[in-house]
Amino acid sequence: MNKILTYLLIFLLFTSSYAIAASDDILRLALPDHDWALEMDFKNFELQDQGFLPDFKGRKVQAKNAETGLIISAFLVPAEKPITAEEYRDMNFKGLENSPFKLSNIKKNRKGDKAFVEYLIKDYKEVKNMNQKNIYVYLIKDDVWIDVHLSKVDFKEEDKKIFNSFIDSINLKDNFIPSSYDNFLFGSYFYNYQNYKKAALYYKRALDQEKKKPALSDELWTVLVDNLAIAYGISGDLSKSKETLEYGLSQKPQYPMFYYNLACMFAESDDLDSAIKNLSKAFEYKGNMLKGESIPDPAKDLSFKKYLKDKRFMDFLAVIK
Repeated sequence: MNKILTYLLIFLLFTSSYAIAASDDILRLALPDHDWALEMDFKNFELQDQGFLPDFKGRKVQAKNAETGLIISAFLVPAEKPITAEEYRDMNFKGLENSPFKLSNIKKNRKGDKAFVEYLIKDYKEVKNMNQKNIYVYLIKDDVWIDVHLSKVDFKEEDKKIFNSFIDSINLKDNFIPSSYDNFLFGSYFYNYQNYKKAALYYKRALDQEKKKPALSDELWTVLVDNLAIAYGISGDLSKSKETLEYGLSQKPQYPMFYYNLACMFAESDDLDSAIKNLSKAFEYKGNMLKGESIPDPAKDLSFKKYLKDKRFMDFLAVIK
């Protein structure tokens, strides 16, 4: 089955604000198969960067609040050994002490389950009076190490309330149920790395949630259904792939790639008549492709390779060209 159509959207998903759900005054960072999430304020923040460790075992985000100038970054990484939040803080601070920056006003403390270190960088090389305030917050949860870094240049005493307000928002939310967007994100990660069985697992969860309570944009919903069908198809479950695509068409009957991927499935099942019928529909509606997509050339698709000497298929290709 064709795998090209949504790579552009997958790229956007992992490199832009697609990665944060639309309603986010609160940011919740979760990991697959964990029943908790790191929760923090996200009002007026703009995502600048994010990344994922292999197999989605860890993740990071960086964001900036244009109104306050506060920059935050959060890291969730697999624990290398059992340690406390204070031990994690002290271990990381050793690396900070060896940095090229001159740290001043260093303070360490702990409050509840959080360990803290804060310091000020007054100058750096030719940059004088930079006054960058830095606070690191460390937490441990199950088999995950968590740290959140807050920084702001041109720090003044009245800015303490900005830091304190954000720190108060940092929370570990237990009994967390990933949203359809979270499961879509998990599925898209595994899809992007060609682990189609895992991708199908999370995409299916997302689609089941969407059927009960729609939350994804029309564009992401379309990608979800299409990628789930492709993940099933590549994994060898053609019946579930067909079922998923038919469901997609019941909701969005003029989206061409649902027809195209049905055609691929029928071609691989040796049903050329049905394949051509669905290809015809795909090219009839090709004007409805998502932004950034283009309809594939069946003559170059492996799903149809065995029909390149079949007169019916070649006659069809001549018509669409």
